[in-house]
Amino acid sequence: MDKSGKHRRELPRLAVFGIAFAVALALVFAIVPQDFDTFERVVLAMFTALTTLFFGPYVFVAGLTGGFLGDSVSWRWLVAMIPLYLAHIAFLSVIFRRTTQWRRFGKYAEVARRSVVALMAVVSAAAIWFELPQIGKYEVVCDAAKLGNREIRLAVVTDLHSCIYGESQSGLIKAVSDAKPDALLLVGDIFDDRFSDANARTFISHFIPLMPCIYVTGNHEYWSDHLDEKLRWLWKAGVITLAGDCKTINLNGVDIDFCGVDDPTCIYDGGWLEELDRAYSQSDPSHLRILLSHRPEYDWAFGERDFDLVVSGHLHGGQWRIPLANIGVFGPEGNRFFPKFTCGMYSLPNGSRLALSRGLAREAVPLPRFFNHPELMVIVLQSHNLTIPCRPGY
Repeated sequence: MDKSGKHRRELPRLAVFGIAFAVALALVFAIVPQDFDTFERVVLAMFTALTTLFFGPYVFVAGLTGGFLGDSVSWRWLVAMIPLYLAHIAFLSVIFRRTTQWRRFGKYAEVARRSVVALMAVVSAAAIWFELPQIGKYEVVCDAAKLGNREIRLAVVTDLHSCIYGESQSGLIKAVSDAKPDALLLVGDIFDDRFSDANARTFISHFIPLMPCIYVTGNHEYWSDHLDEKLRWLWKAGVITLAGDCKTINLNGVDIDFCGVDDPTCIYDGGWLEELDRAYSQSDPSHLRILLSHRPEYDWAFGERDFDLVVSGHLHGGQWRIPLANIGVFGPEGNRFFPKFTCGMYSLPNGSRLALSRGLAREAVPLPRFFNHPELMVIVLQSHNLTIPCRPGY
């Protein structure tokens, strides 16, 4: 068959790809129109769909994880993604077959084709591997006068977005339980604005009778338009909710002042700084002082106040990470590249530490995580180094 005949055979596959791609975007827009409310989000949605053509297996596994475990939004999302899977198949059929497109490489055509196929397979497999959560353990040396010779363990859960971690959240519950924490810190975006609250409630309910559970809001709780309902459930369940205030809790004989601020999404005219000052003023300098703030980018404000530790999330580790470089690519809204903070432990100008978790969001976010394990952060407070010093990432 001549070249024109081969081109004619390729055109229907390319047409399937284009149509399926457009239908997929339209369905996603119908289900989550808030992801298209700004120009940056439209560009991000199209970019996500294009990258899905290369990493279809990853998105398919993530979609099935949510859908088969019974989350209604995941089912709707999975249905919306079916045309994109068809586009993925059509695209790969053009890339993988011995078409005239490869003949442009001359005698290296077959080597080039096989190299692309191998690269896409390896990267897709790696993306699925990085979907699995890991525990990031960080040691923080504290003032011996405040802590003595005791050790305090804190489990930090951020950016859960009510995602699924096994039946009845058994996977995440086991991971937290195995860490043997003295308290559970819930640092924003535990709930989501699109997924139901059921998964988050199941997880939190397990630990309320076992240890202090301390919560601050994130931006997605505000975006849900049901923040009052979520807060009422937390209060009734016995979760300590902080919003510009401070709560002293004794853990292992150590008095710790847990301070917390709301996410600044809906706080204007300096209200967030007023909350921060109000919480800080309620703390006792003789106690360990720990601040919970969903967003870490206010490091300049943290550094002006003498907290021993600040705990944050929000950035999802940069969503995409450059392997071996400990560099995150995106900010949380997708309109910033290479944010200043991504994950790990950072030193602030006043000598206190900023602990930044990668978070646990998986199927709830429109842009898949790449080379970026979801993270359960475990912080060990001690008066001296028992093993190795903290380091960013792991």
